[in-house]
Amino acid sequence: MGELLNRLGIAGIVFISLFFATTIIELVFAFLVKEKARKIVKPFCLLFLVIPTIIVLPNHPFIYVGLIFGLLGDIILISKKKAMFFLGTISFLIEHILFIVEFFVTFFPLLDVSLPYWVFIIYGAIYLLLVIIFAKRIIKMVKNLPIAIFGLNYMIIIIMLIAISLTASIYQYQYIIITLFGYIIFFVSDTILTLATFSKDIKRRDFYIMLTYLIAQFLIVFGFALTYIH
Repeated sequence: MGELLNRLGIAGIVFISLFFATTIIELVFAFLVKEKARKIVKPFCLLFLVIPTIIVLPNHPFIYVGLIFGLLGDIILISKKKAMFFLGTISFLIEHILFIVEFFVTFFPLLDVSLPYWVFIIYGAIYLLLVIIFAKRIIKMVKNLPIAIFGLNYMIIIIMLIAISLTASIYQYQYIIITLFGYIIFFVSDTILTLATFSKDIKRRDFYIMLTYLIAQFLIVFGFALTYIH
């Protein structure tokens, strides 16, 4: 932890503090259903997380560029129109793909991990199983086949990231378990968002979505940072 603070420096600590401050303000406005104020604050939360991530992990662009796409998704989803929901989801999809690239291009090779072939077979089996389980339900909920197929694959990618993080944890990289919990919470956040958009609206939906979402983004980055530093 001390090494992480050293890497952050004064500037990084200031921006992390701003991240927590704006997160609290965002959640208060969301709980009070102050939509105009909440929408103004919302983009700044992730912005203040992107900057210290660049400071701590300057050689890991897949992580901080991924966060930038997450920030773009936040801005797009300020609008609650279903068309904007689709565009915002594309932005978050790019974020998750970049994190997958980080795992396989940088994370595993840097930590000298060679995954056996059967791990990828298991990943493929999980993908097919999830398609079988969720395809019909998602199509029924969304009532639009192209968007349903896209949403299904988006959901599966997050679940695959959970599986990849779990794999890394099994290889005894203890800090990546923080990232694992981040993806689990991210999945919860997206589930709430999807249900509120396509099924039944939820009272104080933005409070629950942003609470889980911002915790998830922080844990994902925090897990990567601690792993690389140690």
